[in-house]
Order: sequence, then C-alpha cells, then structure tokens
Amino acid sequence: MIAYHITDACIGCTLCAQHCPVDAIPAVPYAKHVVDVDKCTACDTCRVVCPEHAVEIVRR
Repeated sequence: MIAYHITDACIGCTLCAQHCPVDAIPAVPYAKHVVDVDKCTACDTCRVVCPEHAVEIVRR
C-alpha cells in the first residue's frame, strides 16, 4: 500500500489542501502540511498540484 508524505520542501502554499477532494490535508498557510493517512484516498491530486514537488509517494 502507498501513502503520501509532504517533505520539508513544502512552503505552505495550501494548494494541495485546496485541491484534496477528501480534506485529508489541513490548510495551514505558511506551515508544512501533513497528510491524514486515514482520510487519504491516494488520488495523487496533491502531488500533481504541488509547485515545489514536496509530495512524495511512500510505502506504508
């Protein structure tokens, strides 16, 4: 199974949170975001919209 992890490259722009269809990423501006793995459906939207390429796919 895979999970999404947001790295230290995150600038807190909230684009991933704004585009997440299941609200698995709380939108806290200017802070490193965290993916709630219990809510995440692995749709890949967060990784695609991240301008800093800060979202990684990891094995769970």
